[in-house]
Amino acid sequence: MTEFGRITSRLGYALAPGELPEGFESARVGFSGGMAQITYDKAGRQLIVVAYPVDFGPEDTQLMQGIGLIRPRDAIDEAQVGGETAYFMRGGWSDATITAGPGIDPHNAEWDFEKSLGLFFDCATPAGTTIRVAIQARPGPVTWISDEEMIVIAESFSPVE
Repeated sequence: MTEFGRITSRLGYALAPGELPEGFESARVGFSGGMAQITYDKAGRQLIVVAYPVDFGPEDTQLMQGIGLIRPRDAIDEAQVGGETAYFMRGGWSDATITAGPGIDPHNAEWDFEKSLGLFFDCATPAGTTIRVAIQARPGPVTWISDEEMIVIAESFSPVE
């Protein structure tokens, strides 16, 4: 069974980008609960991680709001993928913030804008349903891929047969 066959057997569908920057190869497929994660690697130095289905919106979740971890407003930018609204997320919570866990004092939490670059967009499955897909470029600082290149990757997504 192929790696994408494993995804199809778990989720009922598999999606993959048709375009990646030069030098990236599929390194591994994994699962976390009901989410598939595909890691594309370039010489062990740069990663493009694809995950779906993901739960993401431009607003913080109720859980994050409840513990006081609010993303900075300038971490999220609206974009267009295939004529539909998508969202870039620049950075993520610092490693120290993640290590501290949900009990961290929100005043001590730090957002690391250089940690990664994410793009969240909707993609149609072969059954005609729409799911949210995430593409994340890391590690940072992410100067090795542009917003436009991330959009090209997103717009190249299609079902894998």
